[in-house]
Amino acid sequence: MKIRFCTLIFLLTSWSATYSQIENFDLDHTHSHGHSHAHPHSHGGQEEMIAFIQEFNKTKHSFVRDDDPIFVPIRFHMVARNDGSGRVPGASVLGQMGALQKDFKKLGIYLYLDEDSFEYLNNTSIYETPGSFENLIKSKKDPDAVNVFVCENADVANATGNVLGFFSVDGDYIVMRRSEVRQATASLTHEMGHFFSLPHTFFGWEGVFDFYGWSNGWNVNQFNGQYTLPTCPGNNYPVELMDGSNCETSGDGICDTPPDYNFGFGAPQCKWNDVIRDPNGDIVDPQENNIMSYFTTCDEYVFTEGQADIMVANFNSPARAHLKSNYVPDTTEIFSDYELVEPAEAELLEFNQSVRLNWSDADGASQYVVSLTSQAQEFSEYYVTESELILEELDPNSFYFWSVKPYNEGNAQSIEKESFFTTGNGINTSVKESELIQNVIVYPNPGYRGQDINVSISLEESNDVTISLFDVTGRILSTAAQRFNKGENTYNINAVNESGIYFIKLDTKDGSIHKKIVIQ
Repeated sequence: MKIRFCTLIFLLTSWSATYSQIENFDLDHTHSHGHSHAHPHSHGGQEEMIAFIQEFNKTKHSFVRDDDPIFVPIRFHMVARNDGSGRVPGASVLGQMGALQKDFKKLGIYLYLDEDSFEYLNNTSIYETPGSFENLIKSKKDPDAVNVFVCENADVANATGNVLGFFSVDGDYIVMRRSEVRQATASLTHEMGHFFSLPHTFFGWEGVFDFYGWSNGWNVNQFNGQYTLPTCPGNNYPVELMDGSNCETSGDGICDTPPDYNFGFGAPQCKWNDVIRDPNGDIVDPQENNIMSYFTTCDEYVFTEGQADIMVANFNSPARAHLKSNYVPDTTEIFSDYELVEPAEAELLEFNQSVRLNWSDADGASQYVVSLTSQAQEFSEYYVTESELILEELDPNSFYFWSVKPYNEGNAQSIEKESFFTTGNGINTSVKESELIQNVIVYPNPGYRGQDINVSISLEESNDVTISLFDVTGRILSTAAQRFNKGENTYNINAVNESGIYFIKLDTKDGSIHKKIVIQ
C-alpha cells in the first residue's frame, strides 16, 4: 500500500485515556424501522477523531490511496447471560457480517472473520450493562482484531433513549445491541467508521438539543430559519459553511461531506426538506444517506471518498499495526444455488435418533452454520465444513425448524435457507456407513437378560470408535469411546436386565454402523 505521511505517527501513538467517555450511536439505519434515539451529553471521544483529521489535512498532499486491497480481521464476541441464555444466533452474526462486508468492499476494505467460529462469552454483567464494565470487556478482547461485542443492551451512562451501539475510544472496541445485529442494520457500519476515526458529519452539534431543551431534533423556528453565530450553540466549535470555505476546520473536517447541523436527529425520513441557512445565508443541504449522519430510513448508506481516505490512513497508522498481517483471506463469492435435501420440507420421519440433515454444496463456501429450533423453542447451532450433519438425539414426535447459511472467512454475503420436519420415535439406520469398519458381529444374538453383549469389530486401520447402546425409544443406555487397533477387536457391553429389542451404534470419523440385538 503506497501510503506516505509522517505527522500522524505522533498523534496515533499518543492516544490517551483523557477522553474515556463512550461515543454512542443511536440510529436504526434501516428503512423499515422508525427512530430509536439516544444522544450523549458530550462529544464522547470524537475529539481524537477530529484531531486525527486535522493532522491528516495538514499532510494529505503526501497521501496516496491506491487500489491495493486492505484486509481487516473482525472478532465477534457473542455475549449471553451467565447461564448461556439470550445469545444472538451465529447465522444472525453472519448476516450482519455480510452487510458490513458489502458496505466496506466498495472502498477496497475487505473485512474477514478472525477465527473459524465465534467467541462465546457468558457474562450477565457485560450482556446487560456493557457500558459499566469497560475493563472487563477489554480483558476479553482479541489483541489482533477489531472486537465487536454483541449484547442485549448497549446502554451507557448519561444517555437517553435506546443506544443501539457504541465505540469505546479508550477501550478500542465496539458494542452492539443484539436486535441490531439480528436485523443486520447499518449501525455497525457507522460504529466501524468511528473505529477508523470518522466523527459524525455534524460534529459540534451533538449537545445542541440538551442545550435548548429540544426533544425531537432540530427546531426549524428556533433561529428563524438562519443560524447567524460563527460557532455551534453551547460550544466554541466553528459552524461549517455551505460554500466549503472552512470545511477543514469545522464539522467533521472532511471537505466532501457537506454541512449537517444534526438535521437527522428527529427527521422522519431520509430527506431534509426544511430551509435552514448557514451564517452566510446559504441554504444548508446535508448528505442524508451518509453513514456517519443520523438520518434514518435511507435505502442505502455511503461513505465519501474523503471519509475513505481517513479510514485507510487510520488503518495504516502505527496505532493499527495489530490489525496488519500478510494473511490474505478467502473472499470467494458464495453462490446460493444450493438446496436443502433431507429431510424433505414438511417430512414426517419415523425416527428421532441419528437424524441426518443434508444439503447440496454451496459454491464458494468453506463452512456452514446450521440452526435448529424445536417446538419447545430449544435452540442449537452447529458449525460444520461438510454439507451434512448427524443429530443423534432429538425429541420424539416433535416439530423442528432448521436452516443453513454458507460462508467463508471473507464472505458472508449468502442466502440462508430454511426448512422443517417432524420426528418419530425410532432410530435412523440410513445414516452413511463407515468404511473404516470392515465387519461387525454382535453375539450372542439373541442374547439373554443379565448377560454381557460382545461386539467383534474389524477395522481397516487403527481408529477411534464410539460404541452406544439404545433401546427402541431412542434412549441411550450406555456410550463409550475407545481406540481400536487395525484388524480384529472385541468389546464388551454391560448386560441389560430387560427383554426387548436394542440397537448398537458404532461411530467413526467417516460414518456410522447400526446393529440390532434381541434380548430374551
